[in-house]
Amino acid sequence: TPPGAAAITDLPEEDQRLPPFFTEILVELLRYKSHLGGVHNFEHMPRIERKVTKEAFKGFTDFEYAYLTVVGLANLHVKSEEIVSKSNGKVYKENPGVQLLEFTSGMTMHGDRPGATALLRSAPTS
Repeated sequence: TPPGAAAITDLPEEDQRLPPFFTEILVELLRYKSHLGGVHNFEHMPRIERKVTKEAFKGFTDFEYAYLTVVGLANLHVKSEEIVSKSNGKVYKENPGVQLLEFTSGMTMHGDRPGATALLRSAPTS
């Protein structure tokens, strides 16, 4: 079966506000939603609500996994400077930068390890 049609207006409102190069990927991904298993673990569309564990990822459809990965990277792109500015080199519970990273992207890092903040600083912002 050929992929379906999709437009930016088919994305959740918060995802429509992401940078265009990420929304283009998400719209293209929507075209293959049914081919990639659809949405089974969320009410409407996949969304990041906190850190996504390896166990949770195992239960996601391919569509949910890909969608959340793109949204997580987009949010990291948008928030990277704020995450770096809040990162204090401490462990998760004492590190607002790592907490913001998990909340906005679903990803985590060991903020107390050498080079963690430098890695975020070296990521391109555009």
